[in-house]
Amino acid sequence: MGHQIAPIRTVTKNYGIRTIGAGSGMDKSINSIQHFTATITGALLDELAKGGAYVANVTLPIGHVVKDAELVVHEAFALGGTTPAVVVGTGSNTITLSEVNLESVGYVADPAASGTLVNASYQTAGVELGIAFTGTSVTADSSVGDATLLITTVAV
Repeated sequence: MGHQIAPIRTVTKNYGIRTIGAGSGMDKSINSIQHFTATITGALLDELAKGGAYVANVTLPIGHVVKDAELVVHEAFALGGTTPAVVVGTGSNTITLSEVNLESVGYVADPAASGTLVNASYQTAGVELGIAFTGTSVTADSSVGDATLLITTVAV
């Protein structure tokens, strides 16, 4: 991608193709409320099924309480294998997105959570938002599937 910086105002312009894909990060922060997002795509799941790994550069802050977790599936996934699921989080602090959740377009309030990612759980240690694709002989069609997981935390 071409890149240009105007010499007087230091305005940056970018030219060319911009690729979009899986990503995660803090979406916005309003006072003590923080919104963290993780974007999950069919291409990401296909890569994970083939042995790839994805660790987001996002850690939920210590001293926050998980207020809410929501999943929005914009485009249905095509998953295969035995009990495929997407696990977001690390260790025992996870949110599990089931095959049923991912293969139908729509909104899922409070997907299955465990550990300190359960609603109203206090973060005593930062939880890194990693993404794993679990199950037996799992597959994913890389050309379909798009979802966003939103985790809302509040400082206490």
